[in-house]
Amino acid sequence: TTQKGEKAEFDIVDELNGYIARNGWTDLAASSGTMKGALKGNKTGDVLCVLDFDRETGEGQTTLGIEVKFDKSVSLGNPMIEDVFKGNDQLTGDVKKSDFDTAWSQLLETRANRECPFAIIVFDRHLAHRSVLSAVPDVAYLPGVPGFIAVVDSQAGQYGNLFIAYQIARDFARYH
Repeated sequence: TTQKGEKAEFDIVDELNGYIARNGWTDLAASSGTMKGALKGNKTGDVLCVLDFDRETGEGQTTLGIEVKFDKSVSLGNPMIEDVFKGNDQLTGDVKKSDFDTAWSQLLETRANRECPFAIIVFDRHLAHRSVLSAVPDVAYLPGVPGFIAVVDSQAGQYGNLFIAYQIARDFARYH
């Protein structure tokens, strides 16, 4: 699973950098899944994109974190009914990662860990939890995060939904 996940991350980086180049942007997508982020010991946020607006607007750079989940273990989740403190450590107050691992939580965690204004989580159509696929056929925006869910078909080489989410997140970050 780790090898499959790492390959998926590298594929996402390659696809995004191709999309970035085709649009003439100076952004850069890079694998970050093995690097710790702002949260102690946390590596959530497999791809980190540096959005470069200097050439376009002179407004500088910002980042966009992307979590890649090509497995059925992560459900969509519902922040209105989830108990985010379930399984928390009574001494430290830390929440165990395994007790609250949903698309919503992964997006929030990616934003916090990679210190970015928006996040994207990418699922493969053939390897996603049914709750994700029933709620998100292609792309969804979750304003409460804020973040995006993109469903791709890596087996068919179809990453268009990721590109849509990236483009909108990029525009949001630029004008945020």
